[in-house]
Amino acid sequence: MTKLLDKAVQRIRAMSPEQQDEAAEVLLSISEQDPEKVRLSPDQIVEVERRLSEPVVHATDEQVASLFQKIGI
Repeated sequence: MTKLLDKAVQRIRAMSPEQQDEAAEVLLSISEQDPEKVRLSPDQIVEVERRLSEPVVHATDEQVASLFQKIGI
C-alpha cells in the first residue's frame, strides 16, 4: 500500500460508519473501472483532435485584473 493510500485509510477509519461506507463505495467504483472499456467514438476522436489543434488562448493580466475588479475581489 502506498503512503498516500495508507494516510487516506487512516482518515477514513476516523469517520462515521456511514461516511466509511461512502468512501468504500467510491474506492470500489474506481477499482471496478476497466480502462479498456473506455472508448471514444470516431466523432469524439475527431473533436478531441480538433480542439487540441487549436491555439490555446489565455486571458491577459489586464483582463484578469479587470474581471476581479468587476466582481470585487
